[in-house]
Amino acid sequence: MAIDAIWVKRVEQWQRSGLSSEAFAAGKSFTGGGLRHMAHRVRSESRGGLQEIALARVVTSTAAPSSGETPVVVDFGGVRIEVRRGASRDALALVLDVLKSGR
Repeated sequence: MAIDAIWVKRVEQWQRSGLSSEAFAAGKSFTGGGLRHMAHRVRSESRGGLQEIALARVVTSTAAPSSGETPVVVDFGGVRIEVRRGASRDALALVLDVLKSGR
């Protein structure tokens, strides 16, 4: 099912605003959660449909990786993200989007 143009416009306005989804949706006829859901659908549809993504594993340990591989470390707003070889760009972008929006 095609996404209504109104949602595409809302998602674009939200992304330009720099606000969290909840703040952007405040006082409007939709919720922050609904906006995030539609943003995901807009991105998926623009890429030609749903695609498989790799999931990120959240680790709270500071121990060195056992594989001997040295990851690229990204510090984003006080959150340390280790990116290893083969990581999905889309998955990393999604994680950074979530952190940026404060979800």
